[in-house]
Amino acid sequence: MKCPQCASEFPLTWERYFKAPLGKFACPSCGIGLVGKHTWFYWPLLVLACCILAIPFGYLGAKNFGVIGVIAGIAFGGLLSGIPIDRFLESKFSILKVQQTDSANRHPAGGGG
Repeated sequence: MKCPQCASEFPLTWERYFKAPLGKFACPSCGIGLVGKHTWFYWPLLVLACCILAIPFGYLGAKNFGVIGVIAGIAFGGLLSGIPIDRFLESKFSILKVQQTDSANRHPAGGGG
């Protein structure tokens, strides 16, 4: 990953990945707030990645435990295959932008609006 502010490159570690579930984190070099944007193919690849283990786990859950097994199998399998592939996609294809602050969007005190 490359910071758009200071141009330093840094890896997306597991710690950084789990601490920023919405893709908002600070650059480790300059400390500016960053937010990750996705390319068009991110969501289809993520859905496909979740299906890799969700379908077989859901089938095994249905065969052994019924409806509850299907739900648990799909959830567990989807997370098991989706999280590592999501981290890979985020580290390789995420487009980092400087995070906008809320103060820039606020009206000045006493101003009508």
